[in-house]
Amino acid sequence: HVVVDGVSWRVLLEDLQAAYQQACQGAPVSLAVKTSAFRQWAEHLSRYAGSETWAAEREYWLKALGEGSEELPCDFADGAMTNLQAAHAASRLDKGLTHKLLKLAPAAYRTQVNDLLLTALARTLCQWSGQPGVRIALEGHGREDLFDDVDLSRTVGWFTSLFPVRLTPQASVGDSIKHIKEQLRQVPRKGIGYGVLRYLGAEGFAGQLNALPEARVTFNYLGQFDGSFSRDQGALFVPASEACGRRQDDNAPLGNWLSINGQVYDGELVLDWTFSREMFRAETVQRLASAYELALKEVIEHCLDESSQGVTPGDFPLVGLTQQQLDRLPIAARDIEDIYPLSPMQE
Repeated sequence: HVVVDGVSWRVLLEDLQAAYQQACQGAPVSLAVKTSAFRQWAEHLSRYAGSETWAAEREYWLKALGEGSEELPCDFADGAMTNLQAAHAASRLDKGLTHKLLKLAPAAYRTQVNDLLLTALARTLCQWSGQPGVRIALEGHGREDLFDDVDLSRTVGWFTSLFPVRLTPQASVGDSIKHIKEQLRQVPRKGIGYGVLRYLGAEGFAGQLNALPEARVTFNYLGQFDGSFSRDQGALFVPASEACGRRQDDNAPLGNWLSINGQVYDGELVLDWTFSREMFRAETVQRLASAYELALKEVIEHCLDESSQGVTPGDFPLVGLTQQQLDRLPIAARDIEDIYPLSPMQE
């Protein structure tokens, strides 16, 4: 895992199973065609880092991250933060609630699962801190479709992007979902430009990004792994239950004050909270993890209520309607397929 990301593991597992099955049948091993090299991707990013394509994002990052200076509470601000002090807490949903979250809840506001997970997290963290907003570092797969001559669909390497967002929940659950959904949709190119501008772009602007308040929480939802390890779908391997041992030296720094990694396996959503026991008391983080479970259940129950529905400006990119205008439309949100502008002749 030092040199390959989560998507690469899927490619490797697929190749390993295909090769094994072909060999068992006495057939020559023949794997899917290789796609663009990691080096080609890196060279493209470096070459285009200074172009106006990326420069157009500068105003977004400065404005989005420069507002507010909210800090999270910390039990012991001077505590060490290395693997030696790492401790864990957990949030989980049972199979019934996980099914509702994955299959039913997103329809109410045309969201993705991640939108709902982050809405519950933002509400939990802001209630804890007493602040109107919170900065959260998000991980993305990073394999964005930026260049016509680069295909990364089966490339093995580390492409993961990491970028901060500032989320501001609203008073009600429904308004929070709509507002945070729009804040996430406004992130350009799924966040990959933040890393390009900070590490490959002009030094002056990189310094401005470095000076912005830091995100103290990292959140990464890895998705559903049930299909990858389903015997019914031909999977030959399942995850081992044993610990894999130390992945890093004890003195290596932890990724953040709080690092939350979630995934669905065997039909259940589990989120692992990693923290330093010298910065936070165990009961502090476990209370947060438990509060997050309750907030997520509240979001799910709200979305399953027949009266809960709504659309947001990002659902209709061809027209420039505000949220207030959409909320006043004399038609139920679930009955709106799309909204188009008038043609010149219609006008």
